[in-house]
Amino acid sequence: MAITLGRVHAIAVSLAPPLALIGFAWSMPACCCGAPPAPSPGPPGSISGHILFPAGTGPAALTVYAVNSDVSREFFTGYVMTRVAPPASTYELTVPPGDYSVVARLDGDPLSGAGYTQNLSCRNTSVCYHIPRLAGVRVDAKHSLTNIDVGDWGTLYAVGVLWNLDRFGSPMSVPNDAPPSAGASTPPTSLPYRELPAASQAALPAEHDLPAVNQSSTVGVRLYLPATWYQVRYPALAIDRAPFTHDFANQNAGSPLLLDATGVWLTVAENVGVCRLLTSATATTNARVITSQGTATFYFQDPIGPSGGQPFKGYGFAGMVQFQRGCINFIFLGVTTAARDSNLAVFEAIVQQAQYVDPY
Repeated sequence: MAITLGRVHAIAVSLAPPLALIGFAWSMPACCCGAPPAPSPGPPGSISGHILFPAGTGPAALTVYAVNSDVSREFFTGYVMTRVAPPASTYELTVPPGDYSVVARLDGDPLSGAGYTQNLSCRNTSVCYHIPRLAGVRVDAKHSLTNIDVGDWGTLYAVGVLWNLDRFGSPMSVPNDAPPSAGASTPPTSLPYRELPAASQAALPAEHDLPAVNQSSTVGVRLYLPATWYQVRYPALAIDRAPFTHDFANQNAGSPLLLDATGVWLTVAENVGVCRLLTSATATTNARVITSQGTATFYFQDPIGPSGGQPFKGYGFAGMVQFQRGCINFIFLGVTTAARDSNLAVFEAIVQQAQYVDPY
């Protein structure tokens, strides 16, 4: 049944710088006594190892990431990266103290993925008959970890981490002698206000019912999108189920990295339970979006560093609708500022025409 919402709360998200998010596709061994304490802050340490290329192939240009495993921040994935060019087949990353997953992706294949896994017998092969899990890597202050070899090409856990990195990745600062800043911070209290163009009055024809199967306990939403937009299937959906996210693009691209300069990306995310009001230092301006439930504040985000290359760095516009049991986040990303801004009227129409559904 459709419900009428009360207040609509706002969210600032760090987008590619992004959006505040999660990296959630790695696992630690179970412990009978609870999780170990977090590493003490301090000077950075390092992670190094070999790249185990697929069998029958030689070194190729790729990027290696240490992805922070802090899952306490919604829509944020902190990372440190390094480029590896042939004939090199080793890497080294300087990282703040913390827990990480280590993954890699070929420059020529945005959908490739490799990782440091727990399945040693499969790390140097191109075909695995199981799904190897990423192994957690803990780095203490001033500590160097070696032999963190990256392989298991095609494992869905690595692909899932890279997928989230493209949507929500934000580079971590690595100071020489102080605890790092690993994520979003509160933006200025008086951000400039930006007037939006009038929302498109055209009825959006393509209907998408969310949530998907097995999500009956979450808040649902029925979206109406332009007929020329595509739903993008998450490559690791069978493994990675939290939060529940759904992706769309105005081009038939299987990854944000495959969009051209006119490309835009939409992530709609359901969050059950406490919805944290996330903020980001990269918020530049805000705008009011009129919805059927009231007025919502959306925030503009600009990427840290130049757009293009790995990971995906999009120009963002994002906000949140609050429910009794959770919230729905709308995260719009454009490859360029022109792509984002030319679609603002469409973005507004999507939010305005969305119908929210109570699962009970």
